[in-house]
Amino acid sequence: MSKNVWITGASSGIGKALAIKFANEGWQVAASARRENLLQELNNNNSNIHSFPLDVKDESETKKVFQDIVEKFKTVDICVFCTGIHDPESEKKLSSEKIREIMETNFFGTVNCIMAVNKFFREKKVRLALLLGLNRKYFVNEFLSGQAVLASSPIPPGNWAFNDSLMNVDYDPDNAADLLSESGWALPEPDVEDINDNSGLQKDGQELKFQLLVPNDDLSVVLGEIAVEDWGRLGINAVLQTVEPDILKEEYLDTREFQAIMIDVSLQRTPDPDPYPFWHQTEIESGQNYSGYDNRIISEYLEQARTTPSISARSSLYRMFQKRFVDDTPALLVYHPVYSYVTNKVVNGVQMGPIIEPSDRFNGIANWYIVIRRVVGRLTN
Repeated sequence: MSKNVWITGASSGIGKALAIKFANEGWQVAASARRENLLQELNNNNSNIHSFPLDVKDESETKKVFQDIVEKFKTVDICVFCTGIHDPESEKKLSSEKIREIMETNFFGTVNCIMAVNKFFREKKVRLALLLGLNRKYFVNEFLSGQAVLASSPIPPGNWAFNDSLMNVDYDPDNAADLLSESGWALPEPDVEDINDNSGLQKDGQELKFQLLVPNDDLSVVLGEIAVEDWGRLGINAVLQTVEPDILKEEYLDTREFQAIMIDVSLQRTPDPDPYPFWHQTEIESGQNYSGYDNRIISEYLEQARTTPSISARSSLYRMFQKRFVDDTPALLVYHPVYSYVTNKVVNGVQMGPIIEPSDRFNGIANWYIVIRRVVGRLTN
C-alpha cells in the first residue's frame, strides 16, 4: 500500500523538489500552493502528485483542504510545510507591512497547517485502536443473546438512509496494538526493583490512562468492564466509574467534564433519522454533540439534509455523512439493538416500523384488530 504525504509550498523551490522526489518513490503526494497553474503542471508530469490549492494564511481554508486530503487518501503519513516568502528589499528598507506579510505566511501559515493536522495525528489512530481492541461481538452474543448488530454507523441498518457500503470493524487486537505503536505509544522499560510494576503504554512520559464513566445499570456496567479488560490487554489503563444516569447527564455530559463516557443515543422518532443534534458543530457547546466533533464538511451535509425536500438527495447526503464519520471515528459506536416480538396469530394489522425505543412497537396499535364471528340469533318467547 502506498504512503501519503502532504506538502505545502509545492509549486517551487524545496517544496516542489520534495513533491517530485516523493512521487518518484511511489508516494501519493497532496501538493498545496497558491499558484494553481504550477500545481497542475506537476500533476500533468506525475500522476502521483495531486493538486490541492491553498493559501495557508487562511486558517479555515487550511483546515478544509486538509479534510479534503484525508477524504481522498484516508490517511496522511507525513506532512512537510515548506510555504514561505522572502523579499530581499525588506532587508534594505524596513517596512512593518512587509514584515507582517512575511510573518503571516511563513510563521502563522505554518501554525495554521500544524493546527489543521495536529488533532488528526494525535487522536485518530488511538480512537480506532480503542474500537479495534473492544470485543463488541462477545458482548452482544453473551449479554444480549445476539439481539443486536454491531454498529458501523450512527444510522442503523434497515433505515432508508443507512450507507450499506460501510465496512464493519471487527475485533482485531493485533491491529489495535500496531496503531498504538504507530502513534508513539510504547511500554516503558520494566522497573526490575518493583515486582508490582504494571506500567501501561506511555508517550513522552505520559501514561495512556483515562477515566471511563458509565451509567450504573447492569448492561452498561458489564460493557464497561469488558472494555476496561480488553483495553488493559493492550496496555491502556482505563479506570471504570459507575454513575447514576441523572448525575451522569447533569454533572458530566452537560458540563463536558469527562474523559470518556458511555451513553445511549437515540435518533429522531421521525421518518428522517436526522443526526444533526449529535454531530453538528453548533451542538458542541450546549447541544448533544458531546464528543465535540468539529467537522465543517459533516456539518454542511447535515444542514443540507435538513433543507432539501428530496428523499434521494437526503439519502445521498446522509451516506456521505456516514462515510466521513467512519473515516474520522469521532466516537466508538458499539451496537444497534434488535427487537424481536411475538404476536398471537389471531391479531391482525400488526406492522412494525422503525423501533427506536421498545415502546415504539405499539405505534400502530390503533390498526390492530381481531376477527370475530358474529352470531345472529332469534329471540323467542
